[in-house]
Amino acid sequence: MKVRWVSVDSIDSFAARRPVFDRRSQDPPRTLNDVRSEARHLRSRRWATAATGKRALALGLVVLPVLFAALSHVGVDNAKSVPGSGQNGTAAASDWTKWGINTPEADAKGNSLWTCPLNTESQYYTFTEVGGIELTAPRSGGATTPNSSTLRTELREVEGGQGENACELRDYSAFTEGVYAHAQIALDITPVGNKVTIGQIHQKENTKPMLKIMVKPGTSGSAWRVEAEIRPSSGGTIEHQGLIALYELGQTLDLSWGVSRDGALSVLATNLATGEQGRVDARLEDSGEGSYRGERLFIKSGVYNNETGDGTSTATLYSLSTIRLPAGEPTEEPSNAPSEQPTPGPTERATDEPTEPAPTPMGESELTDDRRGGVNVPVSANPGQRIVVAVPGQVGSKARFWLHSTPVSLGSFALNQSGQVTLTIPQDAALGEHKIVVQALDGALVGWAWIRLEAPNSGQTAASPAAGAPVDSSAATAKGPLPVTGGGDWLPLFVGLAMTLVGLGVVAASSTRRRAARH
Repeated sequence: MKVRWVSVDSIDSFAARRPVFDRRSQDPPRTLNDVRSEARHLRSRRWATAATGKRALALGLVVLPVLFAALSHVGVDNAKSVPGSGQNGTAAASDWTKWGINTPEADAKGNSLWTCPLNTESQYYTFTEVGGIELTAPRSGGATTPNSSTLRTELREVEGGQGENACELRDYSAFTEGVYAHAQIALDITPVGNKVTIGQIHQKENTKPMLKIMVKPGTSGSAWRVEAEIRPSSGGTIEHQGLIALYELGQTLDLSWGVSRDGALSVLATNLATGEQGRVDARLEDSGEGSYRGERLFIKSGVYNNETGDGTSTATLYSLSTIRLPAGEPTEEPSNAPSEQPTPGPTERATDEPTEPAPTPMGESELTDDRRGGVNVPVSANPGQRIVVAVPGQVGSKARFWLHSTPVSLGSFALNQSGQVTLTIPQDAALGEHKIVVQALDGALVGWAWIRLEAPNSGQTAASPAAGAPVDSSAATAKGPLPVTGGGDWLPLFVGLAMTLVGLGVVAASSTRRRAARH
C-alpha cells in the first residue's frame, strides 16, 4: 500500500470547519484530492484577503500623511492670521450690548427709534458673519432725532450691562476725565454728492457737536475724501481739517478719536486699503463763554446722512470700542523762564528727587477686548526694530510701555506734542502675536494694541504704510495664545514625509510576498 502524505496544517484547518467524511450527508464521499483542492482554494482566498488588507493599509499610510502634512501646514499659516478678520484685514470683537442705536423708524413721539441693548436686528441694521454690523439709512422718508432734519442709523454708547441704567447714555466730563474711541468702518454706498458722518464726539446738552468725522465729495478729481470738523469752542466756528485725501467707497477706515482730560482733541485715520494716514489735533476752549469745562460728552458712530434727497447710504461697522481715561487734574505746562534770583551757594540739605513708582505690568486677564484701543502701533515689526507708537490721549504726558504676553518693559517715556514716542522692540523677542501695552505712571491702563513680530526675511514689510508711522492694530479682535512660528512650521511636513516612506515600504513588502506566494 502506497502512503500519500498530506499537509496537516492546510487540511486540519479546513476539516475543522467541514469534515472530510460526513456520514449524515447525502453527498457522495470526496477523495483526498478534493480535500487538497479545496484547501488550496481556501489558502489562496486567505492570501488574497490579507493582501487586500495590506494594500488598503499601505495606501492609507501613503495618502493620509500627505493630507496630514498639507492640512497641518495650512493650520500653521492660519495661526498667523488675525482670527475673525474681515475686509482688508479688519476684525470685529466688540461688545454690542454697550451700544444703543437710533434708526429712522418712528417711536411713539414721532422721533427716531431708540433701541437698546443692541441685540436684535431690523431693516436698518443686521449683524455680519464676522461680528460686525451693516447699517443702512435713507436720505428721506423716515424719522429723525429732535433738532435734526436728516436721517441716521447711528450707535451711541450706553452704560450697558443689566438693570434700569443699562440704556442710559454713557457720558464723560470734559476737562475732568477723557475718552478715546476706536472703530473700523467702511462706507459702502452713498448717493453722489452726499456728506456722511461716521464718527462723533457730542455734547449731551448741545446740538452743535465738538467733533464730526465725515466722508465728503472729493476734490482734485478724487471721488471722496475724509475730513474732521472740529469746534474748538462750545457753539463756536467749525474748523475743517483733512484726514484722507483719496477714499473709495468700500475701503475700510481705521479711526481713533478722542479728547484727553486736559482738553487735547485728536483724530487719527488710516485707509487700510491704501495705507494713507492723516492726523489732526486741536486744543479745546477751557475758559470763558465758549468753554467746554464740565460739559458731558458722549461717543457716536455709524452712518448719518448730512443731506436730504433720494437714495440710501450703507456702511459696515466692523468694530467699535471706547476707553475712559483716568480722572485727574491737568499737568501744568513746563516753564522755560529763569528763576528770579539765583541761589548763591548750595542748599543746606539736598532735595530728594521724586521717584516713579516701581513698574508693575498689567495681568493678561486685565487686557480684555473692551479695554483695547487708544494705542496706535505698526501692524508688524521685526525684533530689534525701532517703531513709532502713538497714544493720542496722552499728549505731552509720560507713560510706561510693555510688550506682552510675557511682560517685558520697553521703558517709560514722555510723549511729544503729537502724542508719539519711538520704542525699540527687544532683539530677543519671540516671533508671533504680541500686545503693546501702555500704562500711566500710577499703574492705570491707558490702552493696548496688537503687533505681529516677524523674522526680517519673512517677505513681509514690518513698517506701517507711512514708513514707521503708527497704525492701530487693535483690529485684532480676540486672539488666542501666541502661534508657533519659525522652524516649527515645517515639522508636520517632515512627519508626513517619514510616514509616506513607511507606507511605500509596506507596499513594497506586500508585493514581494505576493510574488513569492505565486511561485
